Amino acid sequence: MSYDSSKLEYIESKTQNVEFNNYEDENYIQFLYVDESGTGTDTIELIFKAKELTSATYIQTMINNGIHSTIWTWKRMGGGDSAYDWGLFVDQDGAWCDVTTESFESIKSKWGTCLRTENNFTENTQYTNIFKNFLAN
Repeated sequence: MSYDSSKLEYIESKTQNVEFNNYEDENYIQFLYVDESGTGTDTIELIFKAKELTSATYIQTMINNGIHSTIWTWKRMGGGDSAYDWGLFVDQDGAWCDVTTESFESIKSKWGTCLRTENNFTENTQYTNIFKNFLAN
C-alpha cells in the first residue's frame, strides 16, 4: 500500500496475524496476513498518525492516501480560529459547565437554546469545504 510518508507515520496494525515491512523512504508499506487458523478476515486495520496536525492537511492527507476518517462531533463549543478546531460548526462564546457536578437546572440555564446550531454556531469552513469538495466528487 502506498502512502505519503512525509505526512503520515505508520503506527501499527490492529489486525491479528499481520506481518509488515514499512518502506517509509519509498512511501509504501508491505503487509502479509498469515491465517493459520483458517478463519480469514475481510478487513486489515492499519493505524497511521498525521505528521502535520492542521484541520485542512489532516483531512486532505487522509483522503489523498485512501484512508477514511471521521470527526467525532459536528459541533464544537468554545471555538476560535485555531488550526485544531475539529467541529463542522463552532460556537465562539459558548457557556461552559461541568456536567458531572452541576445540576440539571444550572446546565439548562447556561446552555438553554445556545446549543442550537442556528442560534450560536458558525460554519467551520476549514473542515466543511474539504468535506463538501470530497463529497461532490
